Amino acid sequence: MWADIETALRSFTWFDPSSDVAATLEHWFARLSDADPAAAAAMQRAALSEEGDIWRAAAASTFVRDTACQEPQVIESVLTWQLGEVLFERDSLEERIAEHGAELGLRRFRRQFALRTAWLDLAGRAPLSHVLESLSAFADAAIEVAVGTAQDRLKSRYGVLRDADGAPIHLRVLCMGKLGGRELNFSSDIDIIFIFRSDGQSDGRRCLQAEEYCLRQARLVIDILDRRTEYGRVFRVDTRLRPFGSAGPLAISTDALEVYLQRHGRDWERYAFVKARLPGESLSGPVVEWMDDCLMRFVYRAYLDFSVLSSLRDMQSKIEQEAASRDAAMDLKRGPGGIREIEFIVQSWQLIRGGKALALRTPSLYAALDGIAALDCVTEDEAAKLRAAYDYLRILENRLQALADRQTHHLPTDPLEQRALCLAMNAPDWTELIDTLDTHREHVTAAFRGLVFAGNPDTDHEPDSTDWLSADTQATAARLAEYDLPAPPLLANSIHSFAQRVNRQPLTTEVKRRVRLAIEGVVGRLGAFSPPAIVLERALALIEAVCRRSAYLTLLNEQPAAFDRLLRLLSSSQFVADQILEQPMLLDELLDARLFSEPKDVNEMRTELTQGQAETGAGDAELRTAELVRFVRTTQFRIAVADVSGLLPIMRVSDRLSDVATLVLEQTLELAWTELAERHGRPGGMPTEGTGFAIIGYGKLGGLEMGYGSDLDIVFLHDLPDGETTGDAPLDHSVFVMRLARRIVHLLSVQTGHGSLYEVDMRLRPSGRSGLLVSSVAAFERYQQKDAWTWEHQALVRARPVAGDPTVMQAFDRIRRSTLADSVNRETLRVSVADMRRRMRQELSRSGPNEFDLKQDPGGIADLEFLVQYLVLAHAQQVPDLLDWTDNIRQLESLAANGIVLATTATSLQEAYTTLRAATHALALDSARPIVSNQKFQDVRRLVSHQWQQWLGAH
Repeated sequence: MWADIETALRSFTWFDPSSDVAATLEHWFARLSDADPAAAAAMQRAALSEEGDIWRAAAASTFVRDTACQEPQVIESVLTWQLGEVLFERDSLEERIAEHGAELGLRRFRRQFALRTAWLDLAGRAPLSHVLESLSAFADAAIEVAVGTAQDRLKSRYGVLRDADGAPIHLRVLCMGKLGGRELNFSSDIDIIFIFRSDGQSDGRRCLQAEEYCLRQARLVIDILDRRTEYGRVFRVDTRLRPFGSAGPLAISTDALEVYLQRHGRDWERYAFVKARLPGESLSGPVVEWMDDCLMRFVYRAYLDFSVLSSLRDMQSKIEQEAASRDAAMDLKRGPGGIREIEFIVQSWQLIRGGKALALRTPSLYAALDGIAALDCVTEDEAAKLRAAYDYLRILENRLQALADRQTHHLPTDPLEQRALCLAMNAPDWTELIDTLDTHREHVTAAFRGLVFAGNPDTDHEPDSTDWLSADTQATAARLAEYDLPAPPLLANSIHSFAQRVNRQPLTTEVKRRVRLAIEGVVGRLGAFSPPAIVLERALALIEAVCRRSAYLTLLNEQPAAFDRLLRLLSSSQFVADQILEQPMLLDELLDARLFSEPKDVNEMRTELTQGQAETGAGDAELRTAELVRFVRTTQFRIAVADVSGLLPIMRVSDRLSDVATLVLEQTLELAWTELAERHGRPGGMPTEGTGFAIIGYGKLGGLEMGYGSDLDIVFLHDLPDGETTGDAPLDHSVFVMRLARRIVHLLSVQTGHGSLYEVDMRLRPSGRSGLLVSSVAAFERYQQKDAWTWEHQALVRARPVAGDPTVMQAFDRIRRSTLADSVNRETLRVSVADMRRRMRQELSRSGPNEFDLKQDPGGIADLEFLVQYLVLAHAQQVPDLLDWTDNIRQLESLAANGIVLATTATSLQEAYTTLRAATHALALDSARPIVSNQKFQDVRRLVSHQWQQWLGAH
């Protein structure tokens, strides 16, 4: 029989009939024939059918050869296994346990399962992901069996452990490390932490307190899994990741663990708990809630946490010191470019950005790597290289361990073992295997060093310069002169005043170090800006504002490109500087190199907002509102950056800001509606998809001319019939819509950790402040057509529906058109508009002598807006097309297209309007009032005043 097999194997390049491989296989085949002739015959057929990979795997692994002789029945399943079939079969495990009991059943199953898994892996038939997931699934099941068996044993003696309310208390197991990530090695131990949720005692004849009960159960679990027998062990169990390590309690309550993490948790433990996972797919209850709350708050920060890079450098330094005592290049896990470095890269980005990017909150390295690539933390090319390197290293590690079922990460030095590993990896020789390995490790090392030093290898050292926080002004000025900056004494005074203020704060030594680094970073960049004094003042104000949240300083110190972008923004706009001062979370945006490109359009913004709301969850209105505020702040910031960078003209800036407000109103209405409908039911007699409610935008929102600080002029309409809602606590429809409107206003104006959404102005509703908060469509129509003043019709010219039921929105459009066409008092229109404008000018103009108020003085923005509104109202009955638009630019186009004003006049007025608005906008970006010298914009003002006099008479 062997002669036939040898002849067949000669066709494979890895088989040398004169080598030790041939002798090893011949000897093994003889052993297998003695143990199970049928299995040997199956292996002979495999050779004759040219399934050489199965024989190559056997040649590589002592474990495969020895275990196959002990469990020959597995051979058939190896030979017949097809890609896509499961490796771990829970039913098969349960059969072994039912037959042999938990401890022997687990071990018998483990030996058979390990043999099949190792053989298929070594043969290259089972994908790496399938192998790692299957090994982890078996470990999860083994833990579950061990916990249940241990509990049954304790129950017979001590009863069931219960809390004060009589509910059972279960021992839970936190899976850590590779088991936590469902990426368990072939011969890996399992890192676990035993936890339980609360105090209590057992209800048996002999009572045990929760801590003692769970301690005994944990010891039993370890014994069931880790005790070595003639069938080996199930898994080696490592519990040293628990609080205080080996000196800490073996089982700990979730309350005690929470206290430990908050008081004593170290940086390396944050890395470790990234991998924390409860076994099972459908767990729920208090422990799961604790995982989502307490544990995640310890691991992830609400801000971008670049302080983890400092701890990463410390950890890597210790690892390098440990590796110095051995041949680090031979260590697949801890050596340069090894598995640990890939884990550090991915986990560091998880810790840095996981507080905001919920997709990164995963124990899976593969999922997290996809996440950081999607967030552009690494380039697509870097991510691909890291993934390829991780695959190769894990395959190599897995097959190294499968050679003899031995937990090792060191490449062999023995030539025979090297040959076996080459067989396992299907490599022609050791040199080529090492060359392939080194190529992957070089990619990893480059990525790792790029992250650790973040483009700034000196960030972990104190700058070799003056101590900016303690030096006197003369020494500081001398240091500044070295940078060739103008007026060093003036700059030195600013730094000295800053240092005096900061030194009065109770800052730690580490925080002061970060402050000094930040000042050094500012000073080193000041030469690129003019005047540097303004940039320095704004930068120092920012550093002072965030020094108590020094992670933001770390972000800047660790990310030079972000620091460069910050100073560029500070130099360009006081408004942008103020926004960052008020909301330091905006510093996170500096990481994106695309910050100075055109911001997202409305569809992209809607997608971002929807994703953010979905990640926040549907159950907490306040959290969702806070996420809305974050969206508004960051989106307005991106728009402002594009604005000051000259990427967006003024009208497109207004369009984007109006889009933001519209999206927020859509989400706020949906949130408020859902809350009330869940509590009181939907309004009766309404279509399933309809709400019968809409929000109408007036003023700048209606005219698509929102600014950064604009409030929302809105009106609420409904068309609900008389009746009640359909829930268990029904409300009259009139009460329902009133509560809905109040809830919307509350959500828009409530203060969150990032401020509020918008100031809301409801004075344009029918009858103003004395009117109802919500009007029915019918009542609104009656008011507009019979009782509204001329100024209210002017406001209606700029109104548009922005959110809500399409039927109500269409009804508003109909009412607006019919009102402005048929219900305007055109006999008094000219006088009414002129009188209103005169009163506004007297009350609102803030200009002094030799000054011009861009908005309120004659020839300014308000004059032009009133002029356009007058022309639209005066001619809307004869020319309904004038009512198609609500913004001034397109209304002027329509006036020209219908021959009401000359095309040249309309163009001149459009240019005048954009010129004045751009000037107002530029002043706002520098936090200045909209007031300029009386000598400015003379031509524009003459044009507007001339048109005003032509149509409305003298001012």
